Amino acid sequence: MSTKAEEQTSEHHEEVPAHVDAEGDMGAPPPPTNDAAAQETDGKETEEEVIPTEFPTFPPDTKESDLNLPKDCFLLSKQNDGFQIPYYLTSEEEVSKVRPPAVVKTWEQRIGECDEKQQATFHEFVEEVKKQPWYEEKFDDWYCLRYLIARSFDIKKALKMLEKTAQWIKDFGYDEKTQCSICQKDPNQHMGQFIGWDKEHRPVMFMSMRWGPERKNPLEHMVCCFKHLISQMPQGVEKWVCVTDFESYSHFKDGKPSMGLGVINTIQDHFPERLGKMICVNPPTLFWVLWKAFYNFIDPVTRTKVEFVYTEDKPCIYESFPKLFPYHIRGFMYDTYNRSKHKLPAEPLVWVPDPDGYPTTHDERKEQLKANKAREKDDKKAVKEAEKEKKDAAKEASDHHKKKESKGKSSKGKDKEKKDGEEAASAPEEAASAHTQTASNKESQKE
Repeated sequence: MSTKAEEQTSEHHEEVPAHVDAEGDMGAPPPPTNDAAAQETDGKETEEEVIPTEFPTFPPDTKESDLNLPKDCFLLSKQNDGFQIPYYLTSEEEVSKVRPPAVVKTWEQRIGECDEKQQATFHEFVEEVKKQPWYEEKFDDWYCLRYLIARSFDIKKALKMLEKTAQWIKDFGYDEKTQCSICQKDPNQHMGQFIGWDKEHRPVMFMSMRWGPERKNPLEHMVCCFKHLISQMPQGVEKWVCVTDFESYSHFKDGKPSMGLGVINTIQDHFPERLGKMICVNPPTLFWVLWKAFYNFIDPVTRTKVEFVYTEDKPCIYESFPKLFPYHIRGFMYDTYNRSKHKLPAEPLVWVPDPDGYPTTHDERKEQLKANKAREKDDKKAVKEAEKEKKDAAKEASDHHKKKESKGKSSKGKDKEKKDGEEAASAPEEAASAHTQTASNKESQKE
């Protein structure tokens, strides 16, 4: 009997890459490579990008309640405390400048990408779907085509897959579920945030392990995030991009395969043809243990959509992100990863790009890190010198005060000595005078 993973692999629609053997096994998981060019991306070459130079300004003490956030761009009414709100998502006016067109591709264009045989199979499949007792209007042409493609245009297999999804929708309560129940109580438990659209108009979700500590029930949260991403897709866009920050990854907390397998199986079983790319940023060495555990449960084509990149090593985000993301999104992620790495708070609340810009190559990033370290060293030195000056000034003030007190005491002592001397000198005279007076009194009494 074949395993579930084997069944999924054997039924997958897409052409298996050349490096995958006949068994569908890619061997050991790929280690981080030092060749950035080896990392494939879905980004297509476009005209030279125009980098904006002017951005809106916000008071440093801006609060979330001060902003008129476009509700469709935010899954929750209150955001995670670790999330800086990008300036381009602070209002409908700003988001309209980056929002993709409502229609990127018409249905006619999409079905036209299939050959005649595939189109005939598609129409036959749609008729079969409509005959099923579980059929609902939500299973439209776009929906059906994704399932048919996921099963290599095998009607029987695609129908079986879609039937399981129809049942899962009811069992999971997918239609009614709009927000993660855990995040409704505490938005700081998970970090899965829509942050805009990539260069192919695909919605992008940013996830963070540091700012999303809850690990017991990630599935509900992820499904709600997927549903939100789908709502941000223009017509003709069918895939999303997930970017995960592995900073603070703990093999003790995060290394349990069961936590991730539920999400992986849900994506493969009920969201076919939705994952455009999964980008893992700064995965630590221990992560590869977890990757090996997941590896055989992920179909070969899905594996090719997983990319590993680093902020301070190769392959470097400063070389790969420009191929995928417009300037405002990659700038947001550059600063967010740096903040996450150093566990800095989300301050100020609204993020705007660094006016000095960002590195564009790994070498530039190395120079930036070198300059940062030198600046940090100078800053620490300046702080130490300032502390020393403060201590010296305090000691000098203390010494001066003590000297003044000592001088005062000395002056008082001299005055007392002088007074005592004067009193001592006048004592004999006073005694003689008293003796004379006494004698005089006695003589008077005799008389």
